Formats: sequence, structure tokens, C-alpha cells
Amino acid sequence: MKTQLTLIILLLCFFSCKKQASTNPSAITKQQIANRLKAEEIFPGQKGEIQSGNYYGQTLNYMVINGMKVFEGDVLLTDNAAQSSLIINSTGRPRMSTYLWPGATVYYTINSSVGSTGNTSIVTSAITYWQNNTLIHFVQRTTQPNYVTFIYSLGGPGSNGIGMVGGQQFIYVSGTTGNMIHEIGHTVGLWHEHCRADRDTYVTINYNNMDPSVQINFQTYIQQNQAGYDYTGGLDFGSIMMYDSYQFTINNLPTMTKKDGSTFTAQRNGLSATDIAGVKYMYTPPPIITFNVSSANTTQTTGYSMSDATVNIASGRTVGQNITNTILTSLEPYSATQSPYIQIPTNLNATIIMTIINGYHPAYAFINVGTGGISGVISGNTITFNGVNLSTGPKTAAITLH
Repeated sequence: MKTQLTLIILLLCFFSCKKQASTNPSAITKQQIANRLKAEEIFPGQKGEIQSGNYYGQTLNYMVINGMKVFEGDVLLTDNAAQSSLIINSTGRPRMSTYLWPGATVYYTINSSVGSTGNTSIVTSAITYWQNNTLIHFVQRTTQPNYVTFIYSLGGPGSNGIGMVGGQQFIYVSGTTGNMIHEIGHTVGLWHEHCRADRDTYVTINYNNMDPSVQINFQTYIQQNQAGYDYTGGLDFGSIMMYDSYQFTINNLPTMTKKDGSTFTAQRNGLSATDIAGVKYMYTPPPIITFNVSSANTTQTTGYSMSDATVNIASGRTVGQNITNTILTSLEPYSATQSPYIQIPTNLNATIIMTIINGYHPAYAFINVGTGGISGVISGNTITFNGVNLSTGPKTAAITLH
């Protein structure tokens, strides 16, 4: 009787679990999970003790595997990283000249182990892809002190630097060209897309569906106590730096879903448009705008200011910074959509000359004056507004650069 009762309970549990799995649209088979794209792991499937340390000027949590400090699965933390100072942005988009590769040029070598294992083509194809689609240049290293070496990995793909950490750093070669495009992304300065501070607006992290040891791989940079900025446009599900919905699942259920509960796939075919725009933003110096205001044959370069300034870049990015005196020396991404307000306490019928440097050129310029407006005369990198009536407070100027 006791045996029969136990059997009945087991059968009820079996059918109950089977029914629950069949009604859960997110549950998939182990074979289906095996066929989905796996995120890069330098030690695939291995786990270790979770520790923390100071890297890139921040306290990071990492896993110690085989004596190495592994961050987010495919990044090895080194002593050079411990000495670096870094502002970490969404998907890791930093904008610090001392941290990025100067001149957007990455010097590199390819270790003989790559060729001897038949992996040269995935490295050269990834390099070519980056050069054809971004402003990053790759030059074979001669005597340059800072460079990256592609070396064959006995495990999975990885890298040991987010951006240029100084000295020799490595990209561990394994997998596909797409994996190498991803790892070069880290070396250039990109972090994983799901680590954005605003990611919870777009996805739900299902921690119950993953091993506790890998939960650190799903922390935002805010949760990692890192400073940063989220590139405009929201989380990019198409980023080559994004995880798949089922990455690190332990029960065939998704570890990440969209807010409507649906799942998504990752891709390693190439950089998304947002990846490319983010790299362009990192490696393009901000425009500097100088102002010269003249009236009645007198040049006035003080006594005016620009507040809530925005400059619209052709890529769709809006940037801005308050202006004091005559030079706008720094532009960072800015969420406002209004045009600049120029406050110039001077005489009537002034002439305003704006000069844009750092490689930007004006494509459109217009100042609202009363019920009408004045279009700027564009010549090279200079905009001239003639006959601006400055007697009645701030004027609204719309400026588009490319």
C-alpha cells in the first residue's frame, strides 16, 4: 500500500511538472538551448570563487578561475587594469583620451599559435570588418609600447582589456569571426550591452533561472559601483555585445526577457548601427565652438552666454554644455531637445560669427528673431549671422553639425 501511494505521488508530480512545462512558452529543450548562440567565455562552463578588487578605478566583482580573475565571463582583469582610471559607460563606452587608443589606432601582433591552429582567418576577417565599418585603424606593431596580441585560446574567446590598459594586452582567439569582432569591441572600449544602467527599463533579469555564481555577470555598472553614461537610444537588442535570453540558464528557462515576457536572440554577425555610433562617439573629439559678436565696428567677445545649449550631430545624437565666455570646450550627450539660447546684452544689428573646430562642419544654422529669423551664412567651418537684433533678450539658434 505504501509503495502504491508513493508511485501515485510520483506520477502526479510527473504529470504536474509536465503540464507546467508545456504551458510555459519560455521553456525550451536542452537541445534548443544548445543550438542558441552562447556568449563568450574564456573558461566555458567553469565557475570559481567570487571576489572583488579595484580595477579601472572602480570596485569590480569577478570570479577566480584557474588562478585568473574573470570579469563577465570573457574579460581577464590584469595588474594594468588595476592601475587604469576609467569612466565606464553603457555597453562600456568610455570617453577619456588617456584610456582610448590614441588616434583611434590599435597596434597589434598575431602570435604564431593562431596560425598553427588554423585560426588566422577569423582574426584577419574581424580586423578587416572593424576597419571597414568604423573609424578604428589596425596597424601591425613594431616598437609601440601599447598593443594587443592575438593568441590562441585553449578555452573560449576572451580579452584582458576594456580599452587600452597599457603595455601588452591580449585577445584570446577561439570560435568564429563574430566572436573576434565581439572581443575587439572590448579592446576598443565596449562593455556588454545588458550592463547599461537603464537596462531594467527594457528587460527583466530572472536570477532564479541561473546559478548564483554567474549573477555578477548581470550587474549593471551602477550595481558594480561604476560611474558611467548610457548612450542614447535605449538598450540595443541587436548589439554584438548583447547576451542571449537563455545565457547561463540552469533550468531551460530564460535568464533575461523583454518586459512583455518575450525572449530574444543574440547575434555575432557584426556590429549594430548603435555599436558603430557608440564607437564613433567615443573616438570623435567634441566640437569646440567659438563666438565673436560685433556691433558698430566694435568686437565684443564677453558679456554673453549660452544656456541649455544643444548641438545636433548628423547621427541623431544631441549633445550640449553650458557656455561661458567664448569657447565651448566640452560637449557630452545631452537629453534636451531645445535649440541653443544665445543671450547677448549688446546693441542692435549685431553680427555673430561662430567657428567650429575639431573636424566638425556646420550643415544648417538658423536664429529666430521676432516673428521671423535669420539663416546663417556657412563657409567652411564658419557660420555668420548678419543683422541680428539683440535688444529683446535671448535668441534661439538651431545648429546642425556633421
